[in-house]
Amino acid sequence: AALADLDHPGLVRLLDHGHDPRTGVSWLARSFIEGETLSSWAQGRPAEEIGALVLELLPALQHLHQRGFVHGDLKPDNIIVDATGHPVLTDFGLSRRGGERGEGGSLFFVAPEVLCGDPLESPADLFSVGVLLHGLLTGATTTAEAYYARFPRQDHFAATDTRLEQLPGWSRDLLSR
Repeated sequence: AALADLDHPGLVRLLDHGHDPRTGVSWLARSFIEGETLSSWAQGRPAEEIGALVLELLPALQHLHQRGFVHGDLKPDNIIVDATGHPVLTDFGLSRRGGERGEGGSLFFVAPEVLCGDPLESPADLFSVGVLLHGLLTGATTTAEAYYARFPRQDHFAATDTRLEQLPGWSRDLLSR
């Protein structure tokens, strides 16, 4: 209910929510966004264009965090690039108020502290932004088994068998943090 009060052009508008007592499943209904997922949109685009679009998403994320919420499931398929070329963050199914415990996000995008059982806080979303940008820029893929055999004991670069040098120069400092 609280998420439905959020109003930002970079956040999908939540229209309704509920809980089905028969199945125990909670649901959210959102406005329709004409466009394509960030993962589809990014294919074949220059690194600078991808970086600029991800940067454009950050004010929406800041809006969410300033109102006390954490998305909890940031990944390219939860971002729609609309018909005008702007990113819109969708899928608030795992969102929580900051400090609450909840389910982690999708494989490969979950911050180490969330994997270790800590409450969900806004830095977890920032970790996920870094992971999604890293993946879009490097195209690195690995199996969940290989990744989680290393992560979080080793950093994301080691877990994905990538090196900082594979990234564009402008992104290295940002993504290494």
